[in-house]
Amino acid sequence: MHIVTAVLAVAVAAAAIVFVAIDREKRTLNEDIRAAKGGTYLTLAHGVTHYELAGPETGEIVVLVHGGTIPLWAWDEQVQPLINAGCRVLRYDQYGRGLSDRPAVRYDRELYRNQLLELLDRLRFSRPVHLIGHSFGGTIAAHFAAKHPDRIARLILVAPFFDLLKYDTPYRAACRLVRTPLAGRLFVRFVLIPKSITRARQLLGGNESGNDIRRFEEQLLYCGFEYSLRSLLRHDFVENYREEFDAIARAKYPVSLVWGNKDNNVPRALVNDVRSWVPRAKYVELEGVGHQPGREAADRFNQCLLELLGD
Repeated sequence: MHIVTAVLAVAVAAAAIVFVAIDREKRTLNEDIRAAKGGTYLTLAHGVTHYELAGPETGEIVVLVHGGTIPLWAWDEQVQPLINAGCRVLRYDQYGRGLSDRPAVRYDRELYRNQLLELLDRLRFSRPVHLIGHSFGGTIAAHFAAKHPDRIARLILVAPFFDLLKYDTPYRAACRLVRTPLAGRLFVRFVLIPKSITRARQLLGGNESGNDIRRFEEQLLYCGFEYSLRSLLRHDFVENYREEFDAIARAKYPVSLVWGNKDNNVPRALVNDVRSWVPRAKYVELEGVGHQPGREAADRFNQCLLELLGD
């Protein structure tokens, strides 16, 4: 019995050493790092938010909300065409991503609603905005639009991503496992984060210099990324947004839904549900395009956005 106990103790100690050794988060995001990176920042209720604002001050305000793991630079291919069309474009890093803080709080739709609301207020945007959200950013946008219809001029949802325990997605089993305390932590560190790097390589394909992948991996080095992802997967990634879509269906602002029919992250069943919940939404299906239309088919996607904004 003593031998078995000793072996178990050694095994647990070894596992703990490996767990700590493989922790990627070796840096604390601070003012010095942000100063070296450049950019603009505001301190909000839950920490510093990194954002970019460009385009004519008199232009229609377009707010771009990125997805669950790739920060604001996911919209790099969209910003200049929107500015060229006369828009004033705001994009920002959500808490837990990019150069924004990673607060030790519950990561859910309310956290992100408040972040966006504070940001708009601090920037003194009194006019309604054209809100465009991609992937999980689409669900953030949907929640915000449902709660603040007076702040919305138009809502465009691009492959919105939610309720992962209901739909047949590559993440259903992962979300179940992440919800268990110890196994969830191990799974996120040893499996999910490495897989997120592989997924980013697929979504950001075609970047020959590899700069995008370096930028993506760099955000993993800052303390709090792993926690924020784990918290999000335990909460809003797996929760229902039907109430939000019902509110959007009743609202007056124009709504559009964009989806690529080669998307292997957001299934057609989810898209069909959104269309049935918001029958007034204009639907655009991009033939042969996957989950990252802003990169995979930038010209087509940009033209699509400009046409929707011009309706």
